[in-house]
Amino acid sequence: MAARKNSNKKASAGQRRKAIANDTADMLEAAATVDAVAGAVSAAEGAQDMKAAAKGARASKAAAAAAASNITRGVGRVRVAAGMAVAGDIAAAGGEADIVQGVTMLEHADDVAALGRIMKELSAADLEQGLEMAAMAGQVAAVSDVVRALDMRALGRFLAGMSRQMRAHAVEDLIRSRGTRALARAMRATSEQIADLGMNEVEEGALRLEASEALYEAGEAMAESGVEHVLTGLVDAEAARAMGEASKDIAAAGVAKIAAGAAQLGQADVKSAIANGLRNESAVG
Repeated sequence: MAARKNSNKKASAGQRRKAIANDTADMLEAAATVDAVAGAVSAAEGAQDMKAAAKGARASKAAAAAAASNITRGVGRVRVAAGMAVAGDIAAAGGEADIVQGVTMLEHADDVAALGRIMKELSAADLEQGLEMAAMAGQVAAVSDVVRALDMRALGRFLAGMSRQMRAHAVEDLIRSRGTRALARAMRATSEQIADLGMNEVEEGALRLEASEALYEAGEAMAESGVEHVLTGLVDAEAARAMGEASKDIAAAGVAKIAAGAAQLGQADVKSAIANGLRNESAVG
């Protein structure tokens, strides 16, 4: 009777141990499943983070390239603008010099024209004087003839000589009048040519000044565009740097999640192995 009771007690204790072992195995298996799921999720999230980090890194490189391009383009435009400003200065200086030269030539043209008018007046005076001298020579010659007719030979010869001298002076005045008139016409033509050249210089100067203004305006626009490109490039460079840092952080977080997931999967394997061992021991016992 006592032996039967001991045998029953041993059987009951064994069943309780098996039950405890099976319950523990079930809990470990459940915990292993939770760890496995959590580990897989963490690893999957880590993989997604790594993909996002790689995408962010590519975007960062693209933004950095765009920033470098904008900065290079901006600096190039600023240099071109500086060159255009220098060209504008040269054109402006040339235009001012042309205008000064043109005005000076116009003043010379006025001076030559004034001299031409004086020469014309001198020509008229010489012509008038020559005609008067010729008329007086004729009159003296007539008086000489009359005096000779009155048998005043000495006075007649004197008057005849004076008439010839007066006639010679008249011829000289008339010839000088002709030459002076020709010189006046030549000076007038020269004055007109100088005036035309002066006006051409003034017009060329005005065109150069207009060209310089256009160069200044284009240079300012180019410089503004260049500065905008540089600023845009700097902003893009900062954005690329920020994206690069964020990608590194995301990649680090992804690695951490993958490591955590691997650890949880390892723990799940360990727990599952323990659970299987408990079940095997329970089955054998």
